[in-house]
Amino acid sequence: MFDDLGGLFEARLKEVRTVVRSTRLREGEIALSSQLATIEAKFLYKVFDKLHNPCFIAIERETSEGLTYLIYEIVGLKATHFQMPSIDSSVPKVIRLELLDKVREGWEKSEEAWIDVYAIPTGYKLDVKSDELKFIKSPLSPLAGAYVHLLSDDAVKLFLCYDEGVEVGSLLGFDIDLKINMVNLVRYHMGVFGFTGVGKSNLTAFLIRKAMESIDDLKVIVFDVAGEYSIHLLDILQNGRFYVSERSLLNLDRLIQSQVIPETLEEKIDSRFIEIIYERLMNEDRLKLLSVSESYELILNDVLNSLRSTFESGRSGAVAAKRAYSDLVKLLIVDKGLTEETPLREILADKETCEIFLDVLKKLTLSLSDRAGLKSDLESILEFAEYGLTVSHEKLVTMPEELAFEIWAGNTPGLTIVYVPEPIQARITVSRFIDKLLLLKKTSGLGARVLTVLDEAQEYIPDRVRSEDKTENSNRAVEMLLRQGRKYRAHCWLATQRVAHLNVNALQQLHSYFVSTLPRFYDRMVIADAFSLSYDVLEKTTTLDIGEWLFVSYKATKRRNVPVFIRTSNNEEILLRNFGLL
Repeated sequence: MFDDLGGLFEARLKEVRTVVRSTRLREGEIALSSQLATIEAKFLYKVFDKLHNPCFIAIERETSEGLTYLIYEIVGLKATHFQMPSIDSSVPKVIRLELLDKVREGWEKSEEAWIDVYAIPTGYKLDVKSDELKFIKSPLSPLAGAYVHLLSDDAVKLFLCYDEGVEVGSLLGFDIDLKINMVNLVRYHMGVFGFTGVGKSNLTAFLIRKAMESIDDLKVIVFDVAGEYSIHLLDILQNGRFYVSERSLLNLDRLIQSQVIPETLEEKIDSRFIEIIYERLMNEDRLKLLSVSESYELILNDVLNSLRSTFESGRSGAVAAKRAYSDLVKLLIVDKGLTEETPLREILADKETCEIFLDVLKKLTLSLSDRAGLKSDLESILEFAEYGLTVSHEKLVTMPEELAFEIWAGNTPGLTIVYVPEPIQARITVSRFIDKLLLLKKTSGLGARVLTVLDEAQEYIPDRVRSEDKTENSNRAVEMLLRQGRKYRAHCWLATQRVAHLNVNALQQLHSYFVSTLPRFYDRMVIADAFSLSYDVLEKTTTLDIGEWLFVSYKATKRRNVPVFIRTSNNEEILLRNFGLL
């Protein structure tokens, strides 16, 4: 249960105090308060070095029901010597040097040296019953003078990891792989936050791999404005779909030049290799053009309105039109569950529904005289239907709404990447895609489980929006997806470096998040405020190396909202290994 480092770790609780930090943002002042425990430990080099790594401690606490242990997480430490406070500028230099020599010689050799350890509560206690460890949510506060223990690797593993979970990294400071509930990481939305160059897209691509491996029915769509993910996920994309927003990018040379190849991959993966995969996508009609031009496609209501107009005005064919109207409403809306807004394209895509629809219209057309105005309308609709059935829809330009329908219906491969480099077009694409996806799920059934990944999330959900740059639409759509999507098997992951200027209401819908280095104090404060996280933990992210992350989750880890520091796998190494290049 505990690791006393061979009898070297001896510690007692000195005090628990409340620390308040504040900062002013554009929206006003943020004030955060957190509980900070100070523990005094005997100074030994082995102990001091060990505590520089992430550690969990158990503070003894007597209760009316017996002994329990409150679990705290170490966030800082300071080596202290009894004579250090007496060394200041008012002391003559000769005496100062003599005191400094005593301090230097006293480490580990004197009882006058100790370690001040700073820790924050996890909100859990540990009970030991019948040799079984039970971690339970608890509001108890510790008492000064209590004995303190280091949790062992086995106890930490039991505390945090799912036995049958998905491995996403190794816990820093422990010989433990962190295993999480991947379904919950997807279901309850997730964010990746970090400064430029810390590897946000690398981590996001790695997690996409893990999600696709773990969830069989998952459809992933990545909206990419920087042109990174077609390279990061090249091995998966060769069996997926790739949409581009500019016709010029259907030229393979232009497309390759537009995509970002990480410096660490440039010498290991040849551009010709990438071109071969893009060329295969094009030849198999899986490299497609996505247009954000307004769509004026025919919908079921267009047909119903033509019929309704005929019988309400009493024109020629009114009776036949009224009967056809009733048949379409019963057969398609009542029996099939379609809506008046259902595009004719979707009706034609389903063989049985298409046959019902065409049968009603053809019978009506044959019953009308050539002079009936309705007949020309029906002939136009039948001509459209015949064109839609004979010309492969795969060859046509795709609209965001059509893409949403394809993914909802499960007609796409596991991975779809949409490259839209122009921010306004990207916002239009995302808002229209999300609006249509949610409408389909609400009115026509849940369909496929869909994970929408938004890289450079600040482009879509800024804290200040304007209608002219389309941020108003994208902000509304993404926030709606985050608020409502989970009920309809529609999920969202965000990646961004500009935390302080994001829609905080949207951020608060994320139940899991990875944080790397954020140099700006106010970025860290926004995350601490949005996720009710101790600022002292976030302060440690400034020392993280590339590939190291602070991970916190309300749903994906075994215990709720316990911060852990992990090292994740390098997505590039997985990519190269899958291509046999490593």
